[in-house]
Amino acid sequence: MGRLGFGESDHCDLGLGRGGGCRGRGDASGRRFGAHMPKWAEISAGGWQLNGVVTHQSGDPLTWGNILFQGDIHTIALSSDQRSVDEWFNVNAGFVRSSSLQLASNLRTFPLRLAGVRGDGQNMVNLSAIKFFAITEKVKFQFRAEAYNSFNHPNLTDPNVSVTSTAFGTITAQNGGPRSFQIAGKITF
Repeated sequence: MGRLGFGESDHCDLGLGRGGGCRGRGDASGRRFGAHMPKWAEISAGGWQLNGVVTHQSGDPLTWGNILFQGDIHTIALSSDQRSVDEWFNVNAGFVRSSSLQLASNLRTFPLRLAGVRGDGQNMVNLSAIKFFAITEKVKFQFRAEAYNSFNHPNLTDPNVSVTSTAFGTITAQNGGPRSFQIAGKITF
């Protein structure tokens, strides 16, 4: 093969005298992968469209009401290995939990939100597989299978931040639901 002029390229020539990148250019012609499958394999395995949506969000900062706190705010956050649904943050960090000691009106000194104390993050993977089947030239059937929360990851709600509640610091519910599947068909004509 001679040298190529300016503006020309040969995507099969790897340079350094090695060449051999496209042996006969058989698959470099733009044909689909599996273009010569048997009819039964094309019907069952060919032409699928696969989709996925991954959602990953950090948790919201917790919003505290008008509470009394007599401690160090740096001791409220727990590390991820210490957190559980039974104690999402350190409930013994200095919160005044008695309802008789809560004030009706006062100057607020405790911050509304703390950057290091957040709810659980949201993680979800949704997957789908879609295929069109030609019934006639003008009539087509679409088969669709979808899986929501495919890996069944629990997404927890924010913990209870009402200091006088017996559930203070605990998480008692989930956002969203468990893994679910949906299968649908559609005829277009």
